[in-house]
Amino acid sequence: MKLHAEWTMYDSQGESIPAFHARPELAPPSIPAIIVIQELYGVEEHIEDVTQRFATAGYEAIAPDL
Repeated sequence: MKLHAEWTMYDSQGESIPAFHARPELAPPSIPAIIVIQELYGVEEHIEDVTQRFATAGYEAIAPDL
């Protein structure tokens, strides 16, 4: 399954938060979503991989870098 995955920014209470976002490339506009929570070291390669695996399973997944 092809994915669309990218780093993006979103606003939260006046602050810009970076996040890794992934979703199936040919998914309909409305699909179930999952928030992937980072580990101690932030959104690093492992968390990006987990986010992409959820997207491969058909979810829209986002991992905010808190």
